[in-house]
Amino acid sequence: GNMCACTADYTGDLCHLQTTGARCTFDAVVYEAYRPTGFEGETYLKQSRSCKLLETHSDVPGMRKFERKIFHADTSECAPQKVLDLPNPGDVTYEADLISSYKYNSWSLRDTVDNVKCQSKQTLLGISKDAPDSLFPIKMSARDGSSSNVQATTQNAPIALLFAPQNIPDVKGALVDYLEVYSINSTSKAMKSVVLVDNGCAQPNNKYNVGVSNLDELDPATNIWIGLVKMQAFIIIENEPLLFNYRLRFCPARCTAPT
Repeated sequence: GNMCACTADYTGDLCHLQTTGARCTFDAVVYEAYRPTGFEGETYLKQSRSCKLLETHSDVPGMRKFERKIFHADTSECAPQKVLDLPNPGDVTYEADLISSYKYNSWSLRDTVDNVKCQSKQTLLGISKDAPDSLFPIKMSARDGSSSNVQATTQNAPIALLFAPQNIPDVKGALVDYLEVYSINSTSKAMKSVVLVDNGCAQPNNKYNVGVSNLDELDPATNIWIGLVKMQAFIIIENEPLLFNYRLRFCPARCTAPT
């Protein structure tokens, strides 16, 4: 057949895979590197050699594959750099420098530093704004003890975030699977965030010590169980609003909470 040779930066039968690259998932950045079978070195994030990519099953014959998944909420030295994308302030580009030494513990002309990046499209939501029309339309709202929508509140005041499925066929229950609360510094565009619900479990031991519980409640008007996260109001960046990035689980009846 007609075989193509890939340039050094790409591999795979269609030259469609970057030899060193990054891809964004909803909650993490996955760094990937393909290396020839004779590779005896290592690939790691520039900030620390301890952030090295580990060998995994290769999907390209004749190449070894290394990868490292770093979660957005990671606060270790391996944490990815976030760069806010303008003009779409909800999108975030994650960027890193990957160092590859071809032979372990030695440096040569074949060694490289690759700047890799990927873009994460966020669900950008302020309090009590409806989610954009998606495959699964959701109305997100907030209340503060009473049932009114809340736009501003005092620190440590209780708030409840409600996630109500809107006319989704065969869905009678929703539960929050993942909730990240973040703020953006309007001057520097730097973003700080904290994960309050992960894999359906509330994360009360978070860096802001925000009390949080992940529940659901029956909406008497629609007879649907809606996702409910109770938390305290808190500040991530002074004078900047809290924004939410979330993922929901949809169920044909009331969702069972993870144990």
